[in-house]
Amino acid sequence: MNGFLLNINSRDESQIHRKISIPDYPDDSVFQLAIDKCISLYLWGNPPGDIHYSNNVNHSLLILNGYVAEGHFKEDFRTQQHAADLLREHLDSNHSIEYCKTIADQIYGSFSIIYINIKENTVYCISDRIASRPTWVKIDKDSLIIATNAILIAQVSNTSDYDMGSLGALFLYGGPVEPTKSIYSGIESLEPGTILSIGSNGISKRNYWYQYKHKPENKMSRNEWVDLVAQRLRKSATRILNSVNNPMIFFSGGVDSRLTAAAMRAVGGKPILVTLGDDVNLEVRVAKKAATALDCEHRIILRDPHWYLRSLSKTVFETGGSFVWTHGHFSSAYGNFRSEHDVDAAMLGDFCEAFSKLCFTVGNQRNSVWTSQEFLQLFDSLPLPLYRPQNREFTMKLFKPKVQRQINECLQNDILSRYNRICCVSEDFRIVGDSFFRWHSAATIPTFFMFLDVRSAGPERSIMFDKDVHSLLEILPGKMRDGYNLGASIIKKLWPKAAYVVNSNSLVPVIWPNKLHVTAKAIKPYLGKLRRLIFDNSYKTTASFPEKSLLYLHDCEWRAFMEGILNNPALFDNDIFDHNAIKECWSIFCKGNLSVANDLEKLIEMGLLTSNSNL
Repeated sequence: MNGFLLNINSRDESQIHRKISIPDYPDDSVFQLAIDKCISLYLWGNPPGDIHYSNNVNHSLLILNGYVAEGHFKEDFRTQQHAADLLREHLDSNHSIEYCKTIADQIYGSFSIIYINIKENTVYCISDRIASRPTWVKIDKDSLIIATNAILIAQVSNTSDYDMGSLGALFLYGGPVEPTKSIYSGIESLEPGTILSIGSNGISKRNYWYQYKHKPENKMSRNEWVDLVAQRLRKSATRILNSVNNPMIFFSGGVDSRLTAAAMRAVGGKPILVTLGDDVNLEVRVAKKAATALDCEHRIILRDPHWYLRSLSKTVFETGGSFVWTHGHFSSAYGNFRSEHDVDAAMLGDFCEAFSKLCFTVGNQRNSVWTSQEFLQLFDSLPLPLYRPQNREFTMKLFKPKVQRQINECLQNDILSRYNRICCVSEDFRIVGDSFFRWHSAATIPTFFMFLDVRSAGPERSIMFDKDVHSLLEILPGKMRDGYNLGASIIKKLWPKAAYVVNSNSLVPVIWPNKLHVTAKAIKPYLGKLRRLIFDNSYKTTASFPEKSLLYLHDCEWRAFMEGILNNPALFDNDIFDHNAIKECWSIFCKGNLSVANDLEKLIEMGLLTSNSNL
């Protein structure tokens, strides 16, 4: 299955077995299992998904969210169901915190594990090193809800109060500043590398089994790093191929997806490469050449103007709103492809750029890590991997004045609190910034929600989330990831032919020096404008997503959809949102001011979230 919700209620049985509603899933795809009179488990999606459970009747229940590629146990994991059974048996015999730490440290993969000892009325929630499988929890005095989806918890628990810091971050930055918080108060996710234990009295305790610490190895040469990284990537790819027979890779042809494919090819795998595009444009042609160099089967799927519109409600639900619309194109392609081909897992290249570049770059002008107050003051000027509003003052006016003050205060508290927790991970300010905006929790940037989109359609695997690969980030010097084009050298090491095909972002071979890529990228936008001037400015020639004004305004279906939400005041809490400001936002967009496009998209997502939580 692709999602779960676990409902435990010690008082009101009617709340245990209530019906749940999930957008774009037929009712018969939601399965409810009564574990006992106080526990109900809901599962939904496609049967060959990444949710597996193991139930020892009247004694224990274990839910494996994700996959285990390997474990240091006497037994081998034959299937993910077998992995869930073995993990439950081990925890049945010993579920102390120390043994839970041992279990977490001994397994490879991308996972969260929920273990319930029914007799003792205790629950243990275990996340992997970067919380790569978000798991949300709401704890009340007499009830506990754990799920893969925060919006569904809000629906089941009738939660309508917003967390103002998360709500403000959604509109201002496109995603969470504090990634463990949802936009709803009291619904939070597991932190990376944690074990959350919850007793019968509802009291929870958090223990860390892993905490990131950067201790750079500065004596290794660039070539030695290339050899080491390539070796670890081969190990990760081998683990995946041991449990996956016929993987597919969503293949843009850039460094990240090319690195993923090269690692799989280097250990004998031959994944199907799938490229999504709006037309057989430059980017698609580059992907085709890279696929040929990798000697892999390559398929091209072309999107139509309503591709994103058809999946928007479902994708917003899956991601909780922290979502860039262009990242919602995988699930429908994956679902259709799986039904026509014998594919048993999909892979993305994203996050492999950890070896190519820092996600967060500010140059080398600093010599020390920021103080917390410095970081707070500079926050809006730092080059984050999230978008910035074109006009912060305008964005904030979408909220009532009282709410604006609450948002500013809560955001400051969230930024300071989170920064104070992680500022000690490294003496290198670049690594601290990269940890804050990427690695302290995978869900800190909207690109991560591409993984959620893929997982909503079927099994997903990642070479980057393997602990052997991730642990390289503990020792890689910041300078090695900052402008060294390390990813291209690793591709050359793994599969040389793929390194000499051009990069679609810069139009020069990926193996060329980084300075040449920077120069070429600076020139490319002007070439793009010239191309659109010569040919046309349709959605087929504007890269990965149709030009907003061409669709939101001039396409009848898009415009009706947008206006249907924006003109429905019931979808925007009157105590929080300024309805006149929402109307003004749409009005100035209709007059051609595209600077408010991000504000509009977040308003649409907010309307869909409200609609979904009230299903």
